[in-house]
Amino acid sequence: DFLRAVSHDLNGPLVNISGMCGMIARKYEDQLDEGVKDRLSRIQRNVGKLTDLIGDLLELSRIKSRRLPFTWVHISDLINDVWGLFEFQVEQKGFRLELPKDLPKLYVEKSRIKQIFHNLFDNAMKYIGDQPSPVIGIEF
Repeated sequence: DFLRAVSHDLNGPLVNISGMCGMIARKYEDQLDEGVKDRLSRIQRNVGKLTDLIGDLLELSRIKSRRLPFTWVHISDLINDVWGLFEFQVEQKGFRLELPKDLPKLYVEKSRIKQIFHNLFDNAMKYIGDQPSPVIGIEF
């Protein structure tokens, strides 16, 4: 409850800050020098980062308060399913996934594990840089 309340209380002012920056940038676009435009843009990016962190806090509170059923999952099938969601990025940048052959079957909250691998793949693809034939490897 505390995380939910704090997240809600923090999110309101951030929405206002972002909205004000956007309004100033649009309304006074012709009158602002590049330095001011850059600062407004940085403020909005930082608000976005804080909003993402607040979203993470809310997700944490949901995880704590709402347990999902555990099921047995072939982890290689789950990983391949999640990898398939990134088909566009894989084709566009030539990403390759390397998995061990004998991945275990796990007793898990399937949707949570899928979310973890989704976040890991998303971050890896964002921050891997400009490498030829980038590889993302999974090890257990």
